[in-house]
Amino acid sequence: MPSSNPQPRRPIDDKRRRVFLKVLAETGSVAAAARAATPHSKAKDGRAGRRSFEQLAERDPIFAAQVEEAKSHAIARVEEAIMERAFQPDERPIIDKEGNVVAVQTDRRNANAMLLRAAEALAPERWAPKKNISSDVRHSGQVAHAHLHAAVRPGVLEIDINDLHRLPAERADLLIEIIGELREATEVEETKRLEARDA
Repeated sequence: MPSSNPQPRRPIDDKRRRVFLKVLAETGSVAAAARAATPHSKAKDGRAGRRSFEQLAERDPIFAAQVEEAKSHAIARVEEAIMERAFQPDERPIIDKEGNVVAVQTDRRNANAMLLRAAEALAPERWAPKKNISSDVRHSGQVAHAHLHAAVRPGVLEIDINDLHRLPAERADLLIEIIGELREATEVEETKRLEARDA
């Protein structure tokens, strides 16, 4: 008859800590890190050792700081990959009936979307989409949205990131370029205004 005694827990020694932190920094996954650092576990629910490492982080502030550093490293790797991807348009070969590549179609829509997401994260005050502060369902059944900036800055044109996807790739590129030029021109004007004021 099989023993009903639970499997004894193994202490989290320095080696298991190192494995946990290494895999966490590589994957950003606490579950994957705990599994890698608990190879002896027979748990089938995919949570091998996770609670033990979470409890260790609660008790040990040094280990807790190492966990946060590993998570930050994982996030930095993801952000680096996102930035690389943001500058690489999708390319699809166009093949003729004989199987020869006759051209390459370039699509920047995904790259543009990723660039905008990166801009939102790096400079939310300039690039983050404005959020609705209220919505009413009118008798007609239409939903009317009141935008925060529309209430205080009449005449502002709002462009949502999803609007870019409605345009052909080359038109979306042009719009992004124009927005960048307008922003630069505005910054130049503001700099001149401040210099004139301080003169």
